[in-house]
Formats: sequence, structure tokens, C-alpha cells
Amino acid sequence: MKKTLVAAMILGTVLVPSTAFAQSDDAPERTDQTRTTDVREVDQVRDRVDLEEAKARALEAIDKRVVALTDAIARIEANEHVEPEHARALIDDYEFHIRGLEALVGPIEEAETAEELRPLVESIVLEHWVFALQIPKGKLTVASDTILDATEHFDTAYARIENVLAELEEQGINLPGADALLEEARGLTEAAAELVSPIPDTVLAIAVEEMPEAREPLEAARADVRAAHDNLVQARENVREIVSIIKEALGTDAGTDAA
Repeated sequence: MKKTLVAAMILGTVLVPSTAFAQSDDAPERTDQTRTTDVREVDQVRDRVDLEEAKARALEAIDKRVVALTDAIARIEANEHVEPEHARALIDDYEFHIRGLEALVGPIEEAETAEELRPLVESIVLEHWVFALQIPKGKLTVASDTILDATEHFDTAYARIENVLAELEEQGINLPGADALLEEARGLTEAAAELVSPIPDTVLAIAVEEMPEAREPLEAARADVRAAHDNLVQARENVREIVSIIKEALGTDAGTDAA
């Protein structure tokens, strides 16, 4: 009967109205000792329920991080812009943390008290920093390498534009507006490359022991990536304007010749 009563109390149900025994001559005498025993058993079961819930949340947190790292590895492997040495460093790092997180599963499941569980739960964050460090490191490295790759494509486009402008100049067609836009675009892409070039080596070198202080260089890297991206957007607009100027010049010149 005692186990049933304890379970009912935990579930918040009432098997017998509290006034029933008070109105019955058969009600057992309640002593301080029996009340203390009941309370202790309720607390023990409640602690066990809370412990199991905490363990379930911890295992869920591990699974969430392992999935995030696994997905990040797949994206890096599929990205053709990432430098091979950067990709290898990231994947090795991610696989290391996946193994570390998975190694916590057994001890967490076996933990018998909150005191045993607490340091294991803390390890999920403090020994891995998946969302605050590992995933940002990957994103910043990929973004930087992608921008650097894009600047090379811009340089190829600039060379072609320069050749076209030189040919037009030989034909007596000068386009100073296009020249100015081209020079500005080159400056923008050069600045973008300078901003992101140091980022991969900087962020890949950040260790978990440096957290949370290392959030500052991560934020600085994010700002540089955004600035570099904005530069490339403006450079692309310059190229479009240059192409429009060239098309207009060729169209006018062709019309004059036809006449």
C-alpha cells in the first residue's frame, strides 16, 4: 500500500480524500516517524524522476551536437571552395569532438546521483563548445575560402574587361567611366581578400580552453567576412555597370558605322 501511495503522490493524484481517515474510527495513528518516512520516500522517488529527466535532456543535448557536427562535415566535404588543408583540419576536429561527446553517453546513463551527473553535463559544453566555437569555426573558414575563391574569378573578369577596353581604345572609343569603375572594383576585391585571408588560420587555432574569451576574435572574424562580402557585392555591381557602358558604346558605334 505504501508504494502505491507514494506513486500516487508523485503523480499528483489522490487515492483517498484527506478527510476520510479523519472521519473513520479505523484510521491508523500517524506518528512523526511515519510522516518522516513517507516524506523521505517521496523525495527519493522525486529525485530519481528528476535525475532521469536530467539524463534524458543531457543525452538529447549530445545527440543534437553530434548531428550538427556530422552535418557540418558533410557540407565541408561537398564544398569545392574550401582549401583541402582547411577541410581536413575541420573534419579531424569535428570527428574528435563527436567521439568525445559519444563517450559521455555511457557515464551519463550510468549516473546514479545528481552529483555524478553534473560534471558530465558540464563536459558537454565546456569540453566541446559545439555551437559557440566548433560550428562557427567551420562557417567562418568556409566563408573565407569561398570569398577568396570568388576574388580569383573577379580577377579573371577584370582581365577580360581590360582587354575589351584596350581594344575599344585602339578603335578610338575611350570609356573613362568604365576605367574608373574597374579600378574601384579591383580595390574592393583586393580589400576583401585582405580581410578574410587570415581568418581560417586564426579561427582554426582557437582551442576550447580559450572559451568563452575567444568569442571576441570570432566576432571580429564575422565582421570581416560581412565586410568582405559587401565589397564583392559592390564589385559585382561595378562589373555590371561596366558591361552596360561597353554595350552602349558598341551599339552607338555600330549605328554610326551603319549610317
